[in-house]
Amino acid sequence: MSFARTSGCAILSAAALLLQAGPTTATPPTILAYGIRAGLSRGPDQVTAGGFARLGPVGQKGWPAKFHLRPGLDAGVGDGAFSMTATADFIHPVDAPSLAVLPHLGVGLTLDHSRWKDSGTRTGLGVSILGGLGVDLAPFKRGTVEARVGLGRITDLRLSVGVSFS
Repeated sequence: MSFARTSGCAILSAAALLLQAGPTTATPPTILAYGIRAGLSRGPDQVTAGGFARLGPVGQKGWPAKFHLRPGLDAGVGDGAFSMTATADFIHPVDAPSLAVLPHLGVGLTLDHSRWKDSGTRTGLGVSILGGLGVDLAPFKRGTVEARVGLGRITDLRLSVGVSFS
């Protein structure tokens, strides 16, 4: 299967998931937390930094109560380029009461825009699959470590650490 066809299938699948949460019985999301993050990416090889908000719960009745929307904006420099990345991630914390960390899984739409020194600009849309671990640092502060794999014309891999405040 070609890269373009695989990317197209992934984008259509994510769009179908987004459209399934219709507005008829949806509850309006509230801001649960906001935060900052920094990390490293591969493809392009860059140092990244940005911010995000965690909104939730979102979706229709019958969806998991801990299902959250997390929009974010990141900037990256390196590999002869400056990049801006906008994300809209759907996050589901994994219930693991016996662990000292708080795992989460997610999927999201990602829009990358890069300006290269020698070859102009590139804008790409794709789907990200992500997973991470969080740990409570204080009553209203949480630290996170996260890995994100990109499918489509977006960053291939991003590893980040962050802190959020609620």
